[in-house]
Amino acid sequence: NVIITVDREPAPQFINGDQITATVDEDQPVDFSLISVRATKTNVPQSNIRYEIVDFYPGQTFFKVDENTGVVSIKEDLRNDALLGNTYTLRIEAYDVNYPNIRGQTTLTVTV
Repeated sequence: NVIITVDREPAPQFINGDQITATVDEDQPVDFSLISVRATKTNVPQSNIRYEIVDFYPGQTFFKVDENTGVVSIKEDLRNDALLGNTYTLRIEAYDVNYPNIRGQTTLTVTV
């Protein structure tokens, strides 16, 4: 008899939770840091975790996340939003560089 055990790799978990909120003034400059998100994964060094913003236009137009640190900052002047949005929703994913297809997610809601 042969027994095969599949040990599934867990996704990174955000220590901020799966719903995060932040507030920013519309006149803050480009590159202003709003918040830092952080994910962890058992037995993986923090340096192996990467971050990215996925979907939810126009959030990606106005905000960015540092792929190494998880710091979310302003990418484009918020006063240039033709839709005059006062709330932006960003889906941020974290993944282990060794298992890039296994991702944890959080949603960041930014109020301007």
